[in-house]
Amino acid sequence: MPTNYNGNDGAVTARAAVQISVPADADPQNAAAYNPALQELADIADHLETKAGLIDVASTWTVAQTFSGGIAGNTPLTGSNPVHTTGFTNTLTPASLAKAWCFGTVTNPSGTPVMTINAGLNIASITIPGGSGFTVTFATPMANPYYWVMGQSRGSPSYLAVITSVNPAVTNESTFPLGWYQVADSSGGGPGTLFDFDVMGSSNAFQFGFCVMGIQ
Repeated sequence: MPTNYNGNDGAVTARAAVQISVPADADPQNAAAYNPALQELADIADHLETKAGLIDVASTWTVAQTFSGGIAGNTPLTGSNPVHTTGFTNTLTPASLAKAWCFGTVTNPSGTPVMTINAGLNIASITIPGGSGFTVTFATPMANPYYWVMGQSRGSPSYLAVITSVNPAVTNESTFPLGWYQVADSSGGGPGTLFDFDVMGSSNAFQFGFCVMGIQ
């Protein structure tokens, strides 16, 4: 009586070329020539299930929930942006990803503000054209001007980022103006005071961070 073969994940080497010897047409299906080809197919199927996580605990085909080796490189999401009325629970979609973020520092050692982008994503440049705010330019534009920015400065007093018209920049898919307004501090100062980078002290540093959400 024949025995079942359940596949051997260990017999498959990741990213190795798949080579299956095809039996001759004249071989009967129960001949020994069929066994290596069917066995290798079973090994590959077992490897996909085990390493790629293609089958969940309910034995249904699904997207891998965990990756024991991590995801190498930059992995784009190719699905379409869901409409805003679609409900999700713990779901990764193109719309749920941050489209840009930045941590930066502004200094003014000699009367002219100097911008330094310490870390970030999808930020081509940040300038300070009017002294009272930034002009932020995306490396890759947004799909429309209906995006949202959240940001805050580090230190005390604290300032919140607001898309504003304090400089000539126009809010569109490629660029937006960002002003920094003081929130109330322990001494009662603020809120509503706009930070002026032209008059900041030469020994001071304005550290800030912001994140952009929207459709790209």
